[in-house]
Amino acid sequence: MICILIRGFLSVKTRLGEFMSSQGTNYPPGYYLAGFTVVRIPKSAVLSVKSCWLSEHIPFELHGLNAQLGLSFALYSEFLRGGSSRWYGYLRSLPSSVDLPVFWAYDQPSAHGRGGGSGIVGALTGNYDHDDPMLWLHGTEVLRRLNERNRKGLRLPEAIDLYYQDHVLPVLKRPDIRHLLEQEPALNGFRHAFGLVSSRAFLLDVYHGLAMTPIADVFNHVVENHVHIQSDFYVCSECGSLRECEHDDAHHDSTLKLNGETSDQDFFYEMVSNADIAPNEEIFNTYGEKLSNAELLIQYGFILDSNESDVVHFDLAEITSLFASTPNGAVNPLPFSTWRRRDGRISFQLWKLLLQLLVSRGNRTKATEHWSMLGSLSKEELIEAAVTQIHVERKLHGNGPDDQELESSNVHESLWTQVLLEMARVVVRLCETKKETIGHPVYVGQDFGEILDSVPVDRQRLRLAVSVAMSECSILDSCKFAWMDVIDVLTSDDDVIE
Repeated sequence: MICILIRGFLSVKTRLGEFMSSQGTNYPPGYYLAGFTVVRIPKSAVLSVKSCWLSEHIPFELHGLNAQLGLSFALYSEFLRGGSSRWYGYLRSLPSSVDLPVFWAYDQPSAHGRGGGSGIVGALTGNYDHDDPMLWLHGTEVLRRLNERNRKGLRLPEAIDLYYQDHVLPVLKRPDIRHLLEQEPALNGFRHAFGLVSSRAFLLDVYHGLAMTPIADVFNHVVENHVHIQSDFYVCSECGSLRECEHDDAHHDSTLKLNGETSDQDFFYEMVSNADIAPNEEIFNTYGEKLSNAELLIQYGFILDSNESDVVHFDLAEITSLFASTPNGAVNPLPFSTWRRRDGRISFQLWKLLLQLLVSRGNRTKATEHWSMLGSLSKEELIEAAVTQIHVERKLHGNGPDDQELESSNVHESLWTQVLLEMARVVVRLCETKKETIGHPVYVGQDFGEILDSVPVDRQRLRLAVSVAMSECSILDSCKFAWMDVIDVLTSDDDVIE
């Protein structure tokens, strides 16, 4: 079931097939091909900073956190208008709560008010659901992202509250505005608006920017989606026109269309199918093809059972702590301090950094003359190390080094295999150390799967948090076991390691 727009507002619900049939399509009943326009959404129906009743009081930003905060202000101002809002019907259709981790900490009760129980089951079925989820997120990608600070040194919860105090309240308290509100402003109301924006808004074009888009926001997420929103992004930033208009600069190249016959794209945004839709099949959009579960939980409040985009980051301190000493100048400054791995593999950045640290630490005793004295390896040295690893991986998968070009390109392979062996041991330790920091401190090392099974289905926050911790530990285990296999190959071959 979906909703259709009547004069730009949400109205009666109808079956997709009935709606499409009413449009006079010639497609087989109940089956729709890729490229079909599922829904047209009038541009006049979207709620944005530009279209809200307080548009002249809200700074416009095209994207980023300030765009989210500005749209939250616009949306909240319409909520406060109540029945006087143009979007009253749409606002009533929105969920009354959006449970995002950014707000979980606000709901934690006093430690003195905890429920009873003992052991894992007792602890996880007490009356303190709002306390434990944040503890279970300890060491995870979710908490790492929530703790990131903006240029003003603020975490996301702090930035939301400060924006409300500095930008929202001063406007809403103005006498000429306050008497038009049907409700008193409250911080929790603005937080609710931010949650709706985070989980439902679309970046439409350079005029509306980020906007609440009726109908488009009812489709659930999968990576292999059926539909996507389609719009011309480059419209007039002053009036939203898709055609040449009075705001055009005659001395500036314009991306707008020449005046002429109009089309649906002048007045509508469209949800267009990019895959065939079978009868009685739920229609999915995608919120991003490469979003990890951490990103999905923070922004939308849910996770996928299996997500190929999940990653675990290691910061520089976690990596260098495994080395007794790191010579000055051994590691060149890098533009970021975290490294990503997934599917049992480590990223090239982490591989290169470990290589530099190991070489600089003294793993070149047999070939000092062949290696750079500093940890910054040459291109030729990196190629030699990579070729050695390719040979090891071929042996690991039962394929010998049959490429003559690779064979002849690495004259120092026996030396690099020693470094690779030490790298494998470091990666194993790195995964083990990282895993000890993930999840509730009381239950480190225990089976998170069994713990998850003990959590009641109605304890959604707790289930999400435990699931995230369990998934990231699983990723680390995959990486650990993959590199343990490398160790086995290198130590079982007398010709490889002397």
